Amino acid sequence: MNFGSGTDPIEGSRLAISILEYFHNLGAITISTTHYQELKEYALSNTGFENASFEFNIENLSPTYKLLIGIPGKSNAFAISKKLGLDNNILERAKSLVENNDINIEDLLKGIYDNKIEIEKQKEETTKNLNQIELLRKKLEKDYSDLEEKANKTIINAKNKARDILLDAQEDADKIIKDMNALSKNKNSIQKLYDLKNELNVKLKNVTYGNSNNEKGNIDIKNIKIGMSVFVIPLNKERNSNILT
Repeated sequence: MNFGSGTDPIEGSRLAISILEYFHNLGAITISTTHYQELKEYALSNTGFENASFEFNIENLSPTYKLLIGIPGKSNAFAISKKLGLDNNILERAKSLVENNDINIEDLLKGIYDNKIEIEKQKEETTKNLNQIELLRKKLEKDYSDLEEKANKTIINAKNKARDILLDAQEDADKIIKDMNALSKNKNSIQKLYDLKNELNVKLKNVTYGNSNNEKGNIDIKNIKIGMSVFVIPLNKERNSNILT
């Protein structure tokens, strides 16, 4: 239904406001499209009514179909006419015929519209930044998980290697003890018995302290310096303490 069509614009706008108020008082939800400036102003200053408009790209003279809630539609008649090449003198004369009150309302609507567009752009930029932060957070979590898994595998491998060394040493010790028991029954093999005993002691020492020539004993933490070589007993390896920094 087209209210006020073919009649005085002022009377038509007042009639439209009256009809919209009637539906509002009935509790009905009504959608109305209009070019009446009076309806836009009415919605700005009265509860129960809300302005809305579709964004319009003045550069290519086409709508973006982006709905802007709370922003009344802005008249682009002058801007579109200028874009289409209408004589500038005609445009300036047309602007001079617009009443001051209408100019003020138009400026107000333009300010609201421009602010809304800027806020929407900032919102999109903020959303983009938040998405990038979320992607970075997930990547850091994955990298940490990978490092933790790698560290656990290293520890497990070191324990397995230490277990294998102990099992090999136990087998050698069992063999030596068996040979020693056999030789102890032969009085002529006393020297061989001592040799086996020494061999067993060496193997046990290597398993316990590694092949390092460092003497056993605890080191005062005050004497530890960067660059010192240390022997890691569980790994049976000599390492430079720089790896601890």
